[in-house]
Amino acid sequence: MKKNENHFVSYAFNPVIWGLMCLISISFSKELHSAQLTISGVDSQQVEGWGVMIWSHNSVWGNSNGGADGTWPHEIHNRPGIMNVIYNELNVSHIRLELHPNYHTSTKSDKLSRWDHDGDSSTPKVRRIDDLRDAILAAKQYNPQIKWYLSIWSPPALMKSPQSINGLSSGTPTEIINTSANHEAFAKWVVAAMQYLESEGCGRPEAVSPLNEPGHDVTYAGVGEIGHGQIQAIANTFRSEFDYAGFNTVSVIVTEGNHYGVTLTQTANQDGWMWRFNNDNIHDSAIVGTHSYDYWASNSALSNLLDRYRVGQNSTSNRKHWMTEWNPDGSEQYSDVENKVPVSQMQMAFTSTRHFLREMMQFDFTLWTWWVAWNYTPNFKGDRLLYGEVQNFTSNAPAKSKWFHVISTIWKHAPAGSYVRKVDSDSSYFADDADPVNNGERGIDVGAFRRNDGQMVLVVVNDSASDRFMNLLGLTGTQANVYEVS
Repeated sequence: MKKNENHFVSYAFNPVIWGLMCLISISFSKELHSAQLTISGVDSQQVEGWGVMIWSHNSVWGNSNGGADGTWPHEIHNRPGIMNVIYNELNVSHIRLELHPNYHTSTKSDKLSRWDHDGDSSTPKVRRIDDLRDAILAAKQYNPQIKWYLSIWSPPALMKSPQSINGLSSGTPTEIINTSANHEAFAKWVVAAMQYLESEGCGRPEAVSPLNEPGHDVTYAGVGEIGHGQIQAIANTFRSEFDYAGFNTVSVIVTEGNHYGVTLTQTANQDGWMWRFNNDNIHDSAIVGTHSYDYWASNSALSNLLDRYRVGQNSTSNRKHWMTEWNPDGSEQYSDVENKVPVSQMQMAFTSTRHFLREMMQFDFTLWTWWVAWNYTPNFKGDRLLYGEVQNFTSNAPAKSKWFHVISTIWKHAPAGSYVRKVDSDSSYFADDADPVNNGERGIDVGAFRRNDGQMVLVVVNDSASDRFMNLLGLTGTQANVYEVS
């Protein structure tokens, strides 16, 4: 594999070897002075889906002026140029959507509110949730099999103390009122939303997350402070109310985030949140949600991040694990751990791919979701696939980041439904996926996926300063196709 390249290999039995900015010299018989890479013959987790978060104009990142001037920051369903890129080029199989607290009425938490969406008092008001409906229906036009799930960053303000949807209200952390009646009202509000969306042709979500990033005190919509006992109560109340309303197939995600260390540790001992996840009798079908941030922090912070994943997964090994928000954070925009040095698009593409491969090879994430699909700002930042102003109702395409080209190629060759296969190496040139990609680390990362049609897909990233040679073991095919992204 040549230095600074990415590769795919495809086999007609078949591997796809893909290289990100790399070319490796590949052979399928033992060759002197080559690294021996052995692809496992055993499937690990099956990937249920690759996806992104889709914003609607009532989300916390949106405006409230009706959008007639085309200034919604993240609303994409009325921008065909962006929709085409996401659904036809990125090959997403699911989308994550926020069920925002302003979808309720101010006095009846189980009712959905209406608003004057066009500023014309002579026209009927519409339900605020219609923008969420529109995003789902627009996605279905591109992919009728698209799956979706809901993330709730805060319940309605009347369910919290102080009454604010934010994690912080005038500097005071908010809390969800801890009564069974309030938990039931919260769940019924979500049921009302699901019933409406289903009646409008959206179908049903795969899952609902009632608690996005608990204990993370923020000045936008946030859960606020919460203890493990209340998390248990809300999780089980949601399950009961969903079942009672006939939404038996909709799972509950408990919880989303990697910010547990703020108030809830994620260690396996009896004081840790992930230990309590199983020992507090949260219902068996609940899904463990995880977020990934803080790359380009210090090496110790990166190790702590992966340690949290490892302990959390080991403590909940009988449950599904979803990566519901992944962001390499290649800037100082979300410096949750410490200040980080902004990185170039090229460095982000290399390092993000290596982080992605190590996580997928090491941990059993069965569903993986990128953070924000598109941001209207004209310049690239480390948290976006697509960027640049695109007017409403036009076929104008957004700018594509280098990371977009990488991840779209991976998802094309290893689509949803593929199985992860572990790869072992006898060479120190090939990275150990048990560790994070440390700052300035150079080397080669390899990941493998077995598609349902039998093809084996290898993703190979050579971020080193030298060409490398490798032999592939564990394959029995007769043909290999090699693709490069450089």
